[in-house]
Amino acid sequence: MRLSEQELVSCTQPYGNYGCRGGHDDYCWEYAQQHGIVADSEYPYVSGETLEPGSCDRSDSMTPIATVTEMSYRINGGAYPLMEHLKQGPVSLSIFTRTEVFWQYKSGIVTAEDCSFPGYSTHTVVLVGFDPGSEATGPVYETVTTTETKCRMRRRDDLIAESGCRAEDWYVHEEHTRFCCHDSEVEEQVLVSEGEPAKAPYWLI
Repeated sequence: MRLSEQELVSCTQPYGNYGCRGGHDDYCWEYAQQHGIVADSEYPYVSGETLEPGSCDRSDSMTPIATVTEMSYRINGGAYPLMEHLKQGPVSLSIFTRTEVFWQYKSGIVTAEDCSFPGYSTHTVVLVGFDPGSEATGPVYETVTTTETKCRMRRRDDLIAESGCRAEDWYVHEEHTRFCCHDSEVEEQVLVSEGEPAKAPYWLI
């Protein structure tokens, strides 16, 4: 479902926006709260070709497909309250984009270190989701049990024992009968995974 960009460009100028020369997202939210927004298929975007905002051509025959019922101009408290708001719906975010990283951006994650912020914003984006990231995980080990066999030369007192070996749980080696042997289980920790590095949270725009 794509909303009409042209409607916001053309129809929010009386609210204080400047058409193709920019504006403020809160004026767009105010317009959407009062009038709703129609689909792009009903009011298609043309300013990219004409380079003019045009006059508002929204008619009564057009049916709004989205509206704003409630809005908050500022979300205090950092990232976590912002995540909670995203669970209810999209959030508009004003950022500073006059940096080289945005001019050359094609794909991937832009980090905070890439964005200098002089105290004002130049662009508004819509946050549609987030990845909360994860903490680093340590190595993972698995317990492996093996059988270890120990043998010794048979002694004189072994010869008179019924089993052929004096000590309990010892037995005469099948091939090398001069030896008494004993089997025991040995547990060993085997590295399965070296773990994962920490993943920083990021926003989906």
